[in-house]
Amino acid sequence: MKNSLFYALSIVILFAACKKIAPLAPPEVYENAASQPEVSEIILPFEIPLEALESAVNSQVKGLIYEDSSMEDDNMAIKVWKKGSIEVSASGNTISYSIPLKVSLKIALKMQLFQIDLGETKETSFSLALKFKTRYNIDRNWNIQTVTQAEGYEWIKKPVVSVAGLSIPVTSIADKLVKDELDKFAGIIDEKAKPFLDITATVKDVWDALYEPIQISSDAPSAWLKLTPISISLSPVKGNNEKISALIGIKAVSETMLGRKPTPAIKMPLPALEMGNYKGSYFNIAITTDIPYENATSLATTTLLGKEFTFGKKGKKKIKIKDVDIYGSKEKLVIDLLVSGALNGRVYLSGTPAFDASTNKLYMKDFDYDFDTKNKLLKSANWLAHGLFVKLLKPYFEYDLSAELLDAKKQIQDNISNRAIAKNVFLSGVVDTFSPQKIALTRNSIKVVVVASGNAKITINGF
Repeated sequence: MKNSLFYALSIVILFAACKKIAPLAPPEVYENAASQPEVSEIILPFEIPLEALESAVNSQVKGLIYEDSSMEDDNMAIKVWKKGSIEVSASGNTISYSIPLKVSLKIALKMQLFQIDLGETKETSFSLALKFKTRYNIDRNWNIQTVTQAEGYEWIKKPVVSVAGLSIPVTSIADKLVKDELDKFAGIIDEKAKPFLDITATVKDVWDALYEPIQISSDAPSAWLKLTPISISLSPVKGNNEKISALIGIKAVSETMLGRKPTPAIKMPLPALEMGNYKGSYFNIAITTDIPYENATSLATTTLLGKEFTFGKKGKKKIKIKDVDIYGSKEKLVIDLLVSGALNGRVYLSGTPAFDASTNKLYMKDFDYDFDTKNKLLKSANWLAHGLFVKLLKPYFEYDLSAELLDAKKQIQDNISNRAIAKNVFLSGVVDTFSPQKIALTRNSIKVVVVASGNAKITINGF
């Protein structure tokens, strides 16, 4: 009888010692479930080295470039050859040309000069450098507009004619001839140089190249960055003694996808040109890293399931983790723990996901018991209501993204390191930083948006 009474009393004491808890579960709510796609911005310098332009113009303008063999109207026939290399310089939206020429001139002298009858035809040759300036602009349809004007000339070798043993300068005749023909030469230069200043094809190559998905993770499953350009603009074109350049601004919707290489979006035609006023070049490409709740739960379960925690001075109070679940409640990430031992039931903790750029870890800011859990613990298990259990649990809900971010950075860097976009057109750049932009809780995952920032440029190395 005494033994039965002792056994029953022990059962009562045991159940009295094992407290139960049943707090209200925080609601599963996702405010950002229908969040808009991320938009990346790319500001690229577009550069045409003057050396490449000069080489191209010289390759096109060579040999005999002008001939007028008729002497009926002006008593003169002329042939013009290029003599030496054309020199090119630039300032603002103006390109200057210095074109050395050799001129062969046939003159029908039908006048009295120094009381000597010059009624005969004479030939002479001379050389000079013609000066031209081309002003260029680009219209809304990306068409190049050029206007080339003569800017005078410099004599290299002045013309003379020998008559009756005398060398007679005919500079004034040649002067008039050159001035009369300068506009014709300007038209020739305009025609030859215009194709090399037309950037439409190159801009379209850049626009089309952005549609090609970029692999940002080589691990299984592969991760891909898919860009869909939505707008393009151009800063005013400027030139100096080294290059002609402008800044191209492109905005693109960016999506991160897992698995097979995604199908590119349908390429849209190059939109109408908009003018931009950029202070410098840069790119900010948004990359999304998703941590599915299922994966986060599985990882936490692997490390916490069956784990026992001891409390109290003599370690008499013990609780064991029997189950783990993770979900979102507005901006908070909720940790649902099923525990047994000195306390039986569910314990809810929550925190705001944050990113530590120094460690590349996703962690829980303001991590603590949910409000209702805290109140019930204070009433039924005060020994657990304070910060020790929270402190012990916090490291189990940190996620190191170093490997993923390093791989993504490497993959993007590889894609912008002297990449050929078209013949003689190259993209080169450097990824400087990876930094978090925002963290959102979607219906299926923790979404971390990381921005890759750096500088890149488009260069034309030849024509």
